[in-house]
Amino acid sequence: MGFVTQRLRLWVAGPSDAADMLDYYRRNREHLEAWEPQRHSDFYTLAWWTQYLELSVQESVRGLTHRLAIATRDASGPPVIGVLNVSNIVRGVFQGAHIGYSIDRDQQGKGYMTEALMGVQRFAFGELGLHRLMANYIPTNLASARALEKAGFEKEGFARQYLLIGGQWRDHVLTARIREEDPRD
Repeated sequence: MGFVTQRLRLWVAGPSDAADMLDYYRRNREHLEAWEPQRHSDFYTLAWWTQYLELSVQESVRGLTHRLAIATRDASGPPVIGVLNVSNIVRGVFQGAHIGYSIDRDQQGKGYMTEALMGVQRFAFGELGLHRLMANYIPTNLASARALEKAGFEKEGFARQYLLIGGQWRDHVLTARIREEDPRD
């Protein structure tokens, strides 16, 4: 399962992608520390990634979460230049999900994340049939704020001590993007 944008390819990472995912997180360990949860030592092993991605594929098949790897379509960068997760998918009268993402430190400023965020909207609102996507960011993460704004996400609120990031409860700005079309169309 996956999709392409003008410059990117996104797919549900599986066990065969474990080495590339491990490489992405090892290369970007310092870069991502300020924005992500603290990682246990097993996180940086091939065995952990292989098992994790086996479970991820199962969750994707069940429609619970889609953990997407990002690469350039022309293969100009490393095999994985980012990740974009569609998680906490809730059906019924809500039809929404959270998204979380990161980009390689060497790929920042090229518009890749904005492009991926636009592509995931087509995927989520089209193929998945969702109505709402929510994305939250730490107020000091200005790059994330810009990418979300360019991708059409609107600020909806502020949550104090929202997530445990880097060993501290961090405030977050709450944003969302709503599907524009009438679901009865």
